[in-house]
Formats: sequence, C-alpha cells, structure tokens
Amino acid sequence: MKKLVVYCLSLLVPTGVFAAARTVEADTAVRYERIDSSVVRAYSFYENSISAFGSPLKGLSKQSLPQNVTLEQALRLMPSVDIRERGGKSVQSDISIRGGSADQTGLLLNGIDFTDIRTGHQTHSLPVDADIVGEMRLLDGGNQGLTGAINMIAGPSEPEYLRVHLAGGDHLYRYANVSGATRREGKGTLDLFGAASLKGSAGYRPSTDFNNYNLYSLVRYSSAAVGSFEAQAGYQNRAFGANGFYSLKFPDQFEQTSTAIASLRWNKTISRLLLESYVSYRRNTDRFELIRGSETKVPFNYHLTDNYGFYLSASYVWLAGRTSLSGELRHSKILSTVLGETLSEPLAIQGASDRFYTKGGTRRWGNVQLRHQKQWEHFGVKASFEADFSPYGITPLWNAGLDWKPDENWSLRLVGARTMRLPTFTDLYYTATGYVGNPNLVPEKATMVVADLLWTNKVWSLGADAFFRHGSNLIDWVKEDAASPWESRQITSMNTAGVDFNVGFTPESGVVESLNLRGGYVWADKDSGSLISKYVMDYMRFKTSFVAAFRFGRHFRLSADATLYDRYGKYTDALGQTQSYEPYVLVNASLSYKVGAFKFYIDLENATSTAYFDYGGLPMPGIWAMGGVVITLR
Repeated sequence: MKKLVVYCLSLLVPTGVFAAARTVEADTAVRYERIDSSVVRAYSFYENSISAFGSPLKGLSKQSLPQNVTLEQALRLMPSVDIRERGGKSVQSDISIRGGSADQTGLLLNGIDFTDIRTGHQTHSLPVDADIVGEMRLLDGGNQGLTGAINMIAGPSEPEYLRVHLAGGDHLYRYANVSGATRREGKGTLDLFGAASLKGSAGYRPSTDFNNYNLYSLVRYSSAAVGSFEAQAGYQNRAFGANGFYSLKFPDQFEQTSTAIASLRWNKTISRLLLESYVSYRRNTDRFELIRGSETKVPFNYHLTDNYGFYLSASYVWLAGRTSLSGELRHSKILSTVLGETLSEPLAIQGASDRFYTKGGTRRWGNVQLRHQKQWEHFGVKASFEADFSPYGITPLWNAGLDWKPDENWSLRLVGARTMRLPTFTDLYYTATGYVGNPNLVPEKATMVVADLLWTNKVWSLGADAFFRHGSNLIDWVKEDAASPWESRQITSMNTAGVDFNVGFTPESGVVESLNLRGGYVWADKDSGSLISKYVMDYMRFKTSFVAAFRFGRHFRLSADATLYDRYGKYTDALGQTQSYEPYVLVNASLSYKVGAFKFYIDLENATSTAYFDYGGLPMPGIWAMGGVVITLR
C-alpha cells in the first residue's frame, strides 16, 4: 500500500514551480469554521500568535453537506460570509466578509496569504477544492484584508491513504479527484501529500460552460535538530464561459486564467526563543474576451501578475508573556494590455504572438510589527503595533484583544483592530467599455471591534457575536444611472454593524447526527441614494440557514440544508431598468451509502429550482442533480 501511495504522489507533485508572496498577519483574532470531522495538523507558531485561546465554534462537518459541495458553497452557510456566484459550481465567485466587498477580503492557504493584487475576482483562484480542505477559519482584522480573511487548511485527512472521487451529473457535469498521503519516520518525520482534480460542465445556459484543473502538493519535515519545514506548491488552469458576468450588454464573454503558487515555511524553537520564516510566490495570468473567440470589435484583455514576499519573526517567551518582533517585505508586478502605466517598450505576450503588453506597474510594501501576549489559566491578553510602509507612505496599524474562558464550557472574546487595504490595480487603472478607473485612489482604512460568546458541551453549542466597523476612503464601483459607465470612486466614510448567532446539536448516538441553525444581520449607514453600487453598498443584509444530517443504520446518511438570503442594494437588469434585490431560499440535499472502502452518493443542488441571482441579471442554475463514488484505500 505504501509503495502505491508513494508512486501516485510522485505523479501529483508539480515541477517547475518555485518559491517566494504575501504572508500571514500573525497577531489576528481567529474564529474556526470546521468543515471536516478529521483532525488537521495545526501550526503552533501561527495558532499561538493569533489568539490567547482560539476557541472553536461548532461548525459544519462535511457529512452535513452535499458530497460534491464546493468551498464557496460551504461558506454560503456561514452568516459572516457572503458568496456571490456568477456561474454554476462556483466557477466564478466573489467572497466577502461582514458587509464588505471581495476586494476587501484576504485569502490564505495554510497560513500563507495568496490574495490577488489585481482584483478580488481572482482571489479564490487557488489549486485546491473541498476534497482536500479540512478546515476554514475566519480571521478578524490584520493586513490581509480590510474586513477580514479566510484561511483554508489543506492537506491529508490521515497519515497514509489513497482516495479517488468520481462524479457526474446534469449539464454534462464531470468531476474527478485523486489524493493520497504517506509518512516516513527516521531521525525526523517526513509527510508527503498530493492531489489532482478536474471539473467541467457544458453549462446550464449559453456561455456558462467551464473546465477547471488543479494540481497540489504538500511536504512536511520536522526533527529536533533542524526544526520544522513545510513546502507547498500548486497549479490551476480555469477556462469558462463568462456569459454577461461583467456587462449584460455582452452575453457571450469568456475568460481563461492560470495560477501557480509556492511557499516554504521554517520554524525552530531554541530554548525560550522561537524563530519563524517563510517565502512565497504567486503568478496569475488572465485572458478576458468580451466577445468570445473574436477580437474583431473588442481586443482581448491580457494580464500577468507576480507576487513575491518574505517574512521573518523572532519571539521570546519570558515571565511577562511572549514578545515578538517581525518584519515582512512584499513585491508585486503586473503586465497588462489595459492596467498600469505605459511601458517604455511593449513586451510580447506568451501564447499570443501578435499581441503585446503595453501597460505595467510594480508595487513594494511591507511592515514591521511588535506584539506581546500573556496567557493565564482562564484569561489572556494581547496587543500589537504595526507600521506599514507603501508607496502611499507609512501607516500605523494596531490590534488588541482579550480572551476569557472561565471553565471548559464558556469562552468570551473581545478584539479591536485598525486595518487597511491598498487599491487593486483594477481599481486604479481599469478603463474600458463601460468602466472608468481612478489612478488617484488612496488606501482604504477601517477600525473594527468584534465580540463573541460561546457555550459548548458534549451535545450543544450556542454562540453569538457582534461587530462594528468604521471605514474611511472606501472604494466602490458605482454609476449615476443605468446608462452611465461604472466608475471607481472613494466613499468618504461608512459605518457597518452586525450580529451573528449559531445553535448546534450533535448527539452522540441515534438517528440525528447533527442539527445546526445559523443566522446573521448586517446594517450600514451609507445608503447608495441615487447611485447604483456594484460591491460595497450592495451587501447581504440578512441570512439564516438550517442544516441537518441523519444516519440510518451503519451505511446510509441523509443531509439537507435550507438558507434564506436577503440582499440589500439595487441592480440594472438586461432591459436597463433599475431593480431591487428580492429575498430567496435555496435548498440542497444529499443521500449517501457507505460500505467498506466505497461511498456512493446522490446530490441535489437548489432542489426546489428557485430562480435567483447573486449579481443582478445573471440567473443561477435551477435544480442540479449529481451522483458519484468515493473510494478510500488505507
């Protein structure tokens, strides 16, 4: 069995991808959103520096969700997170947190920040899917995102196994994933993990077809002599019909992107001194066709972004707690046909011999941070001060919080943070048919306070949290009326507040496996007025979801979820009329049968075939049936 796993892993590990991008803000409050019952290895440095306790919220297990769910569809059920999809199976999704926009959200993979600097539309383009992500965590504050960040924890669910997942369904949907892990022990411990997947469909309406390919590998080595090393690398290629994604006037758009990522992390404990360092790299290419397959009327847009970064931290544990000093340096470069300043000499575009990059730009920024934290048996405090430097000058940021855990059932967390976000290259420069960029934009800034309370026992979990955020210089794309172009503008200020709640029931035996009720409400004081907002003033106002999972005997499991969505804001329909968003309910269900190494399942997405859209004028799929098999060899 070990030889089989090792051979398969050798086929999955990508080659030609090398390291060096953005890093994790190490003193950020964390909230756990589990989507798997498996145990995922934690990073002691990362976890300890985030929160004094890091108390987990009872989240959603994979058993309580459809087997073929995407990461974005799982996040849909979280009241703090807003997922706005533009096509089936999350082929194009925007992720936002607590009333923010996709550009204001950071995305991390195993603690490494791979947020796209060009546009939030590409942030979720990482070479992993739900089959290999065991946990997702919501981070509050920091410099990954103005409103927060999502940290996805990818890797093996156990030390040694080989798993194959095959599925198919409506709209010629097909999915295949193979993943496996192996472990070697000697003077140190070596863990190898690899995964490859493909996903495609003919589409549920014209120009919604897609093909997606992922490769991902993870290598961990640890020993007392050298410390711990972790290397990850991956590659993704996506091609999809974009329908009217960016303009309803052009219903046959197309986009193809590729993303390569890599990172190398090292940490070592020397007596009371803790050292950590990592480098990372992300490259993203994009070709956008406003009129699919034809440049006769509108030339295709090409973009290439490179992101490099380096992070170094030293922490000392002493009587007063743990004191840390860290520094981070990041460099980003973009080449484009439309974004940036005019290049002195055009550069040929690989794969398009007759086209050239004529625009481009670079950005260097980083930070120096001093933080301290102290933890007692039931109480913990932490605080940090950070100086961020960028082309816009030096910006002071801070983060402070406390955790109180009076007993094993109760936990209370209070966090305050000052955050910022630099404008994306799209915010600054994108000027094309129907869009006008603004090169005079300055960084967004926000001050946020979050409080949450959690009570758990062996069966029940009850949680509630509240937040308030004051944002200034917020960036949004707006238009005066239906006939006007979208313009990138800066909103002077905006106050946003909200509350979430969660009630979970997980009995140890019986037919009911789990029941979970979640809900959230967001309020903002900035009304769009006569303006039509595309992102910031167009948020999920109210959401509530009920998720249930049942087991029947040893082999059968049934899960279902129903969610009510109520979005605030306006949109322009295909006829040019201004409309308000209407509430809708989505219902999903899954039935599985497991015997030995095999699990067979049937999934129904949007089981009631509700007519809805996340972006006005872009109808989402009706009922979508799928079936598949998962084979696990240990």
